Amino acid sequence: MVLAGPAEATALGNVMVQAMAAGHLGSLAEGRAIIRESFPLETFEPRTGGGWDEAYERYVRLKG
Repeated sequence: MVLAGPAEATALGNVMVQAMAAGHLGSLAEGRAIIRESFPLETFEPRTGGGWDEAYERYVRLKG
């Protein structure tokens, strides 16, 4: 399982560091909590199928 945060994570981290430097946030933990509560996490689960096993078998046959 993989948990993915927002695509804007790099920009959000930059904003968080600037907010800390300006005194708007008390700590790194506080900034992380704000980001965690503001954006949903997306869960990716492994799946089978999709033809990968067949494609691999074909590759093995072609490779000889």
